[in-house]
Amino acid sequence: MFRKAIIVVVVSLVVMLIATVGCGREAAIVTRHHGMDLIPGDAPGGMYYDYKSLREDKDLSAWYDSMAAGQSGPMEAIGVSLSQIDFMAAVEGGVLGGRFDCDNVRKTLRGLDFEEGTYEGVELWTGYHSEFGDSAIAILEGGLIYGEPDAVKAHVRVINGTEVSLYQTEDIEQLMNRLPGWSPILLWLECDPSREMPFSDALAIVIAFGKADKDNLKLAVVVRFESESAAIEGLGGVDTLIEPMGAMEVEASRSGTFVNIEAKVPIQFFSQ
Repeated sequence: MFRKAIIVVVVSLVVMLIATVGCGREAAIVTRHHGMDLIPGDAPGGMYYDYKSLREDKDLSAWYDSMAAGQSGPMEAIGVSLSQIDFMAAVEGGVLGGRFDCDNVRKTLRGLDFEEGTYEGVELWTGYHSEFGDSAIAILEGGLIYGEPDAVKAHVRVINGTEVSLYQTEDIEQLMNRLPGWSPILLWLECDPSREMPFSDALAIVIAFGKADKDNLKLAVVVRFESESAAIEGLGGVDTLIEPMGAMEVEASRSGTFVNIEAKVPIQFFSQ
C-alpha cells in the first residue's frame, strides 16, 4: 500500500505537466536541500525525485522504465521527454530542473492560447488547459514551474527569496537535518497532521531512498511526534511501515519526540 501511494503521487504530479523548461534569464532553479528549498513554506509537504541519477544508473533502469511508461505520453505531446528532466520538486504542481527546447515550449503554449507575461521578473505564461483548468508555467534558467497560477507564483517568490521555503521553517529544517548524509533519489515529506500518515500522532515525516548496491536501496525515515510518549509508541510500530517493503538490516532509534529509521529495501520494490 505504501509503495502504491508513492507511485500514484509521483505519476499524478508529473502527468499534470503541460510545459517544460530551461531558457529563462531572470532567476535560476538550484536546490541544496533536496527540493524542499523550492517549495513554499505553507505547503503540506512535498516530493523530490532525482531523475538524472535514476536514469544514469543501469541497476535502476527497471525503476526508471516503469516511471517513463506512465509519464511519457503527456510530455511527448509537447515535445518533452522524461530524459530531459534532471529533478522534480513538487507538491500541487511544482518545479522541474533540466535543459529543454524553450522555443518549442513557447510555440506549444501559444498554440494552447496561453498568454505571455512576467511575475517578479520571471517569464510567466498563463491560460486555460482543457484537462488541467487554469494553469501557469514560469520559465527560468535551468527549469520551470508549473501548476495553478497562484501556486506557480508562490514558487517564484520562494526562488526569488521573497517568500520562506518549506525547508526554512524551523520544524522542517530540524526534521531534514536528521537524515543521513547521502543524497536521496526519492524524498517524500508530509507535514500536515490532518492528512493521513503512516504513524498515528505524527506531526511530520520524511522518507528518503538512495542507492545502496546493485540490488538494494537505502531507506531513511525521520518522524516527529507530538510527544515523547507518542514517539515511544511509534517506535514500536516501525515494522508496520517497513515490512511491506521487504526491508532488511533495520535500525530504529528515538531521541525525544523524533524517531529515526534506517534500512535496506530491494530495488524491486519500485520496479515491479
